[in-house]
Amino acid sequence: MPRYTYRAYDQSGALISGALEVMSRDAALQALMSRGQIAVEVRETNEVPAQVWWQREIFAATSLNDEERLAVTRELATLIKADLPLDEALAIAVMMPGLSARARAITGRVLDGVREGQSLSLALAGQGSAFPEFYWRLVRAGEAGGSLGDVMGDLSLLLERSAELKNRVMSALLYPMLLVAAAIAAVLVIMLVLLPAVMPLFAEAGTDPPLVLQTMALVHSAITQHWQVFAIGLGGVVLAVAVLRNDAGVKAFRHNLAIRLPVFGRLAAMRETGRFCRTMSALLKNGVPLLDALRGTAGVLTNVGYVKAAELLAGEVAEGVPLSRAMQNTKLFSDLTVRLASVGERTGQIDTMLARAATIHETMLEREVDRKTRLIGPLLTLFVGLFTGGLILSVMQAILSINDLAFK
Repeated sequence: MPRYTYRAYDQSGALISGALEVMSRDAALQALMSRGQIAVEVRETNEVPAQVWWQREIFAATSLNDEERLAVTRELATLIKADLPLDEALAIAVMMPGLSARARAITGRVLDGVREGQSLSLALAGQGSAFPEFYWRLVRAGEAGGSLGDVMGDLSLLLERSAELKNRVMSALLYPMLLVAAAIAAVLVIMLVLLPAVMPLFAEAGTDPPLVLQTMALVHSAITQHWQVFAIGLGGVVLAVAVLRNDAGVKAFRHNLAIRLPVFGRLAAMRETGRFCRTMSALLKNGVPLLDALRGTAGVLTNVGYVKAAELLAGEVAEGVPLSRAMQNTKLFSDLTVRLASVGERTGQIDTMLARAATIHETMLEREVDRKTRLIGPLLTLFVGLFTGGLILSVMQAILSINDLAFK
């Protein structure tokens, strides 16, 4: 979102200055006029207020999570379809029970913008990452076509579908994660509880403990004697991960690796392809131009490779290359997706074909995740059982060997 700094006279005649994040200079002038301010100077600047990563990621109140965005969208869709004035619908949405303070504040700022004369899409665009580009572009298309209620309903369904898919994937991965947590807990119990009680018995009996217990005893001793070093090292690792997580080069490498992994890369590719096609379909269905739809979709994708692909698609399409051919050139979209896009271009139903491609990929993703978790679950169960059982068996055999020595 472009950023414009301005100097203007307010209604009392005082010279004020500030900044606006709007789509164009004309939009900035319109926003100032709606406030009753007379612009003296408006110019675009790329300067963004400095904000360290922990402020942006932890304490920032300028974004919404998926559940908050869905709640606000669903409420607005219902109220606008009931023919309530826009400002009244937003005022009711602000007072919606269960809405977080962050979502309430952001929705309140949207309401303030609408009351100052801004369109809903402009007010949403001014909230930064709270409402992605595809979101306010859809709203703008609804405003232009006089079908804002229907568009908000489509947005609600789009967000619901995305949240449902995400929840199903997370639910499928819950059991394997619990098994891994159980294995870690078993190791900690053995190391912190059983090991200190058993090791003195070997010293008294004058025999060496099993190799597994010796190794765990060395690790336990190193951690307890040099815990400061381990604490500093762990803190350094956490800090390094937090810093590198936001590094553009590291992020691009990590995301590129994620879609090229032998087993899970296909799942990541299906997820991004389905998200791309679903968002493009919704944008095109509601009259958003193809180039604007491609630029808006780039803000929805989470994988850097696909984000860059969407930007490249916009560039090639602007030069006259058909969308299906541009998609094929990226080598990131499946042959089925390219073929359906090509059919849509020939028949003039590209939004319908992309929606079909999205449904296919989302269904395939759900089936693949379900199939893999069904396979991983028993394997992890077997591994955790063998691992923890082996450790406990080693401890029990060691104790029994001490008893045998005592009787001899």
